[in-house]
Formats: sequence, C-alpha cells, structure tokens
Amino acid sequence: MTVAAIKQRKKRGLLTLSVTVTVLAGLSAAILITMGLRGEKLLRGDTIFPNISISGVAVGGMTAEEAELAVKTALQAQYAANFEVRLPDRTITLKADKLSVSADLGDAVMEAVAYGRAGTAFDALAARDEVIDVPANAVLTFDEGYIRQVLDAAAESAFVDATLPTAELDHREQVITVTLGTDGRTLDTQKLFDAVLTALSSGETALDWDYTAVPAGVPDLEALHETLDRRFDLAAARAQMAACSPGEGFSIPLTKLTTHN
Repeated sequence: MTVAAIKQRKKRGLLTLSVTVTVLAGLSAAILITMGLRGEKLLRGDTIFPNISISGVAVGGMTAEEAELAVKTALQAQYAANFEVRLPDRTITLKADKLSVSADLGDAVMEAVAYGRAGTAFDALAARDEVIDVPANAVLTFDEGYIRQVLDAAAESAFVDATLPTAELDHREQVITVTLGTDGRTLDTQKLFDAVLTALSSGETALDWDYTAVPAGVPDLEALHETLDRRFDLAAARAQMAACSPGEGFSIPLTKLTTHN
C-alpha cells in the first residue's frame, strides 16, 4: 500500500469518527433537552410527585385540594364508630355522626406539593421516583359542645349526694341513736372532657372512667363521749359502728347520772 493510500484511509477513519462523535453528541443533547423539558414540566406542574403520601395516604398525581380532601376523608373514616366512656355502672355513648370530626393538616399538603421542586429540572426528575411519606401531624377538632352536653347530662343523672352521719339523743329513754352517713359521687366533667378529647385525638374508641367519691364522714364517737360526760361504753359503741353498713343506725344506751346529796 502506497503512502498516499494510507493517508487516504486515515483521513476516512477520522471522518467516520468525527461523524460518530457528532451523532452521539447530538443524541446526548437531544436526551438532555428531553429530560430537561420533562423536568421543567414537573417543576411547573401543580400536582404532587407520583410516589408521595401523607401519613400513609397516597396523594401522588393529586392537586393540593385533592390531596387535602383525600387525607381528611381517610382521617374521618377512622371515626366511623361511636366513642364510649365506660363507667362502673353505665356507659356514655358519643355518636360518631355527631362528633363532627375535622382536621387541620397544617403545612403537610404544601410540603407534599413542594417536594422535588426546590432545585433544577434534573433534580425534579431525580426526585420523581423517590418514595416519600409526609407526616400530617394533623390537629383534629370535634364538636365540643355536643361532647359537653352528653357528659353534663350523664353527670346529672349519675350524681349521688352524700348524707352526713347523725346522732340524736332521746332524753326520756336515755339513748343515743347514731345513723351512719352514705357516700356520694360526682362525675368530674371537666377532667372527663379533657380525657375524652385526648383519647379521640389518639384514635381510641373507648375510655374507662370512674366517679369522684364524696365521703360522708363518720360519727365522732370520741367527741360525743366527752360531751356526754363519758356516760356510755365507748369501746362497745365503736364495735357497733364497725358492724353497721352505710346508712344504718345503732343505739347507745347511756348510764344514769349519779346524784350527790
């Protein structure tokens, strides 16, 4: 092969390489432009990236309004059952359809919409396939007026007034009749109201609660013994009182007064 032929072949090879590089560069540029356009479309779009969820609720492809509705609907669905307050002798029922559950999602929806849109078009493309769950940290509200109304009605019907113990002196018979008191009870509606809201916000469906006891107190036999100049058997009176149930009575005989001439 002559020198001229060799030079001609090299020239052709260089030309082919140049064409190949040019084609590849053109393809790369086209791909970059296409990716850039796709990324730009993502940046300028008003829907949430495909694999985003808010507190487990898939919202990819939704607008902010659609996502908010979807999450609120999912949260409200958790409160389809009635809420019960279980007392020792009765159950207070709060109807699900009257609790009027609503949720303030705060910035969760805007955070989901903004995800992947803080950088360039290529950053948006990279973020498009990421799986992200945005915590809602929702602030739930309920119909507090309805809850208070139900609790107040229950407190009124469950209220038991305490009766104080009594001691009556029969001068003719020289006997003291002692009647034990009975304990009362109340329902602390404010504390119960706060506990109900806490339980509801935690997604619970029931709460065990008890009454607040109002002690009746016990007869002060010692003071009575001193007032009556120790004219009865204190130990025997204590034993009688211990054997009695609340509301029951017992009699204490008095010794006769000693007269001095």
